Amino acid sequence: MVFGISPMLIKMVVKNVLVIHLEPLTIKVVMYTRESVPVNDMLQEETVTSVYWSIGVFQIKKDGCQPCDCDPGGSYDNFCDVITGQCKCREHMTGRNCDIPKQQYFTASLDFLLYEAEASKSSGQVVIREPYRDGREDTWTGTGFVKAFEGGFLEFIVGEIKTSMDYDIVIRYEPLLTESWEDVLVTVRRPDYDQLDPNGPCTQINPEDDIKHASLPANSRSVTVYPPACLEAGKIYKIRLDFRKSSFDKETPSASVLIDSIVLIPRIDNIPWFHGSTPGESRRKEFERYQCSNPSYFGRGGKIPEICKKYHASIGAYVFNGAFCKYFPFK
Repeated sequence: MVFGISPMLIKMVVKNVLVIHLEPLTIKVVMYTRESVPVNDMLQEETVTSVYWSIGVFQIKKDGCQPCDCDPGGSYDNFCDVITGQCKCREHMTGRNCDIPKQQYFTASLDFLLYEAEASKSSGQVVIREPYRDGREDTWTGTGFVKAFEGGFLEFIVGEIKTSMDYDIVIRYEPLLTESWEDVLVTVRRPDYDQLDPNGPCTQINPEDDIKHASLPANSRSVTVYPPACLEAGKIYKIRLDFRKSSFDKETPSASVLIDSIVLIPRIDNIPWFHGSTPGESRRKEFERYQCSNPSYFGRGGKIPEICKKYHASIGAYVFNGAFCKYFPFK
């Protein structure tokens, strides 16, 4: 059987365009690419393993067969209608390729799960910033920053998790010192450890896994905390930053740093169409070659390569299932 279809012989002829012969574990696609050439000269045969293809993998067109090209994030698979080429779209996606959000929905960016420092519980000082008046791009989101001091903390309430998976915690900041801040303790506080989904990706998480350390380089504006945090859909978390030692070598009681926000970035390790098949591995290599997860792409004024924009849209559709537009109706 191939994806639940019993072995059978299927012949489809549309204007002498296509004949499909389905066998166990193999699909033989015979294409007549141009009607004006004798059939024997036009015959092309391609054998594809059933892991990647099914009956609807090609869309029939006048000049031959076209790949379905279903959006990996907006569709359930890469199989399409053999006549129309329509892919099977996720709930809030539409279009032939399933790459268009339905009305009242949008494709969320990878930094959709952004939490402003000003809205956090904090021992620091809120610093309001006015937009630059000389045309420069703002380097912060929200209204400004929180000025955190050595020994201080910020605690973020994190929700809106739609998909259970690993997320990178990215800290956005502006340094106030010429040296790096050397020790920030990052703690993920879960509602419970004894009620983790036994069939989910976070089932093996224990309290020690939720204690992480980071440093804030003086020559950067963002840092990715390692290892990532495994978060489950529908649950509320607290992520706490404790600013311990600014320097391990000397006392710096007046040390401070401006914290803009934290962002939760989905990791592609948990996204099925980035691995497990030849096309998946190809996507992964391309994603990594163009450094599509680079935190600098998600800040203000970030120059994102076009190929990364496409991947970001597909990941957003998959992870957030088409984010709902929140708006207030006109009265």
